[in-house]
This record gives sequence, structure tokens and C-alpha cells, in this order.
Amino acid sequence: MLVTQQAKQLYADFTQWGNSSQRASKLAAHASRYLQFITRIDIALQQASVPLDQAVLLETFTTQELRQMGLLMQFLVEQGAFLQDAAARRQNSDEALVQSKLKGATGKPWAADLQAFDTALAQRQKPLNVRSRKSYLSAAIALLTAAKVGRATQLKQEAVDALLRSKPGLRASLTPYLSHLASRHGMRLKVPGKRTAPRQSLLPQARYARLLMDAIAGKPPRSTELSLTATLLAHLLNVPLTQILQLRHQDVDWATGLQMRLKDRWMEVPQEVGAFVRALQSPEHLGGSDFNPWVFPGRLISDCLSTSAVSYHLRKYEIPTNRKQARH
Repeated sequence: MLVTQQAKQLYADFTQWGNSSQRASKLAAHASRYLQFITRIDIALQQASVPLDQAVLLETFTTQELRQMGLLMQFLVEQGAFLQDAAARRQNSDEALVQSKLKGATGKPWAADLQAFDTALAQRQKPLNVRSRKSYLSAAIALLTAAKVGRATQLKQEAVDALLRSKPGLRASLTPYLSHLASRHGMRLKVPGKRTAPRQSLLPQARYARLLMDAIAGKPPRSTELSLTATLLAHLLNVPLTQILQLRHQDVDWATGLQMRLKDRWMEVPQEVGAFVRALQSPEHLGGSDFNPWVFPGRLISDCLSTSAVSYHLRKYEIPTNRKQARH
């Protein structure tokens, strides 16, 4: 039983919206799940006594739960109650994790040292994104915890070496903290040298690109085509897949398909894939509409395609998600 008038109205409007469209069957199939979400919104509104807006939703639900809302989230977006896209939600989630890590260090003998490092990160001349800040703090905490020291000044090179032997993935994230200790305390801790791996042949990379291009040329369903093309572009431009998925129509030179803007920098696309890029332009954008700005749209208007969705489509075509797994 819903209590607040806002929640009651939301349920009524959402039901009417769903039943008056082609979504009625989907709404009916998941009616109990949608009611559970609206019930949680109702409880949050009772506790806060504020209008239903984006702040309430972000406070009440995790990023994953917001994605699971499906039609309800689409309705909230269309009604203007939720405007933030997936990238911004991830940033908020990362910021919450940063604050959680700092709070978790409270009471530790080295808490002040960690806070000093966080302050130094915030004062960098070049702003640091939240995800990097989270990684650097996590690495610093891992070192201070594993070394079992009272203060950062008691850290020894042996502790650094031992940590990286057990967790080699922290190499890059730990470097900024060691640089901070050198600058602040004159300490000479360093990340041990990495063994040089033999130079890999470029042939497997070319095979992987050809595998993707052949699959795209086979005219797969649109959702699969988007996933294959995004993977191909990330591979050829050597950038994270998330950067490709966050492309908006305004970031692509549609006339040629040979240029796209990633993080405010225009990059050249190989001539051979220009046609694949041009095929990404949505019919709506081609007709002059900018209702959905994403080149790789997700299930919701506010979201781009997710990396998990891309992996799903690659598995359907038996294409490895990692080019290192590609074979002949």
C-alpha cells in the first residue's frame, strides 16, 4: 500500500503510460518488480518529505538498481525526473566509494597520512578524475595495511616489493603514492622494475580486426552490429571500450566516417572502416532529430550501450572479448 501522494501518482501515471503504448505486455510481465521499486521510492519520500527528483533516486538506489528499473527508468527520464546519464552515475558512485575509503581509515594510525595524500591529489595542477583518485587511494591503503606500520614514514622498500608480488595489478596505481612520499618526506621507495616481455607479433591484432570486420560485413542484427563496431573501434584506436560507447552523434564526422572526438581530441579512423562508422548514424539523427544523442544507445534514453551488453553479443558470435584470445 503506497502512502505518499507522489508515489500513488507515479504508479498511476506509469501504469497509464505503459498500457497506452506498445509496452503493455512488458509492464504486465514485470509489474511486481516495478511496484517494489515504487514502494521504495514511497518510503524514501516519507522519510525525506521532498519532491521526487533525481537526488532522491540517486540516494535510494544503486547504479545497478537504476539500470534494472527498465521501463520505469525510461518513464522517469521522459518525465524529466531523471536527467543524469550513466557516465555521471558512475562518477557519483566512485565519489561515494572514495568517501567510504577515507571514512574507513578513520582511527587508523596512518589516517592523517592518507588524508594528506588525498589532499595532494585534489591540489594537482591537472584535475584528476574520480576513478583514478579511487584507485590511487586504494593502492595507498593496501600498502599501509599490508606493511602494518603506524605512520607512512615507517614504510620500507621490502613492504612495497612484497605487496606487488602478491598484487602486481597495483603497480600503476601505487606509483603516485610513492611519488607523494618522496615529495613530502624525501623517501626513496620505488616500484620495482618490470620484466620485459618479448615483443608480440602484430599479426594476432590484425587477425582480430579482420574477424570483427568480417562479422560486421555479414549484416548481423543492429544491436550486434553496434557491439561489434564499438569493439573494432576500441581495438583500432587503442582506447578503452567505454570511451567508444560514450560517443555522441556530435563527436563523429559523418560525412567521411574517418574522424571522431574522444575526450576533446579528434582521432583519425582507418580508411577501411569508414563505411562501418557511417553506418552507425541513427535514422533519427540523419533526419535532423537529436532526441537520443548516443551513437551506441543503451536500453534507456539516458544511457549508452553497456560493456556487459557488448560482451554478450560478442559471445553470441563466438568472438573473444580480448584480442589476445583470438586465433587463426
